[in-house]
Amino acid sequence: RWKLSKEDIFASLSPVGTGPSAMVYLMAPIFACKIAILESFDAEEALKLIEREKVTVIGTVPAITIMMVQHPNFNKYNLSSLRLVFAGAAPWTYSMAMDVQKKFGCTVLHGFGAVDMGVGPMHTTDETTEERLLTVGKTMPGGYLKIVDSQGKELARGEVGELVGGGPHSSSGYYKDIEATRQAWTADGWYHTGDWAKFDGKGNLIIVGRIKDMILRGGQNVYPIELETMLVTHPKVKDCAIVAMPDDVLGEKACAYIVPKPGQNITFDEVVSFLRSKHIASYKLPERLEVRDKLPLLPDVAKVDKKLLRQEIAEKLKAEGALKSP
Repeated sequence: RWKLSKEDIFASLSPVGTGPSAMVYLMAPIFACKIAILESFDAEEALKLIEREKVTVIGTVPAITIMMVQHPNFNKYNLSSLRLVFAGAAPWTYSMAMDVQKKFGCTVLHGFGAVDMGVGPMHTTDETTEERLLTVGKTMPGGYLKIVDSQGKELARGEVGELVGGGPHSSSGYYKDIEATRQAWTADGWYHTGDWAKFDGKGNLIIVGRIKDMILRGGQNVYPIELETMLVTHPKVKDCAIVAMPDDVLGEKACAYIVPKPGQNITFDEVVSFLRSKHIASYKLPERLEVRDKLPLLPDVAKVDKKLLRQEIAEKLKAEGALKSP
């Protein structure tokens, strides 16, 4: 599918344990290819690595490719050895993907997978630009994917539902956690991805959105409930909600909506400092604070309307000119 050979030189530019770099460590050894690795990511160091090692294939995430092509010294480096860039683990806009492809001057593939399930679909290098950048490819040989409704019934092509899948590349469950395994896998081995998706007329998979309330920041998962349960213990916080806000580089960032206790004021620095004291990883920290008198609730249920909050912050960012992509 990628026309790989022993002449290819791979670069791993994202964390080695999971995600698109896992593709590097699975593919390169089959052909005895060289793998070039950065100890820690830096956009200009990555450009230097490609030039120095004459890298032909990159496995990474969209945020990293965007940081590279937007670097002020991008044009200083000879990247003509590149023939293929594979980016996965997070979504990106078509315009951003096209910009990356144009600046790198090579084929760009967008992929999809899950640590639990492994790689689901994949593209070939011969597919059209629209297929490669607007979809995440076709089901891999030996694997199986389908779109189902809330009852588990398979839906027709073009219909949106939950993506479930599996195959020889999939895990069979979670270590010593029978209940979590039962929730994630059906009795006959189908893994619930928690993603809304559909197949187009050619059998390409299109990811529509996520069912789970999760923020995907540059390919790393941020679970709002983890932050919310900590923030509500802050002496100044009455209520809070963590939602995704769009970002041109990382895809999504976390925005904290907070309702202070009566007579209290809270600042962004106080929020971040408090969470740091709880030893939260830096990539999980909120990157914007919105203070409100109350949080909007869904009709007839005592749940925060996070969809409304996500729309609100997206509109604010657009009004402020903070977003380049539509």
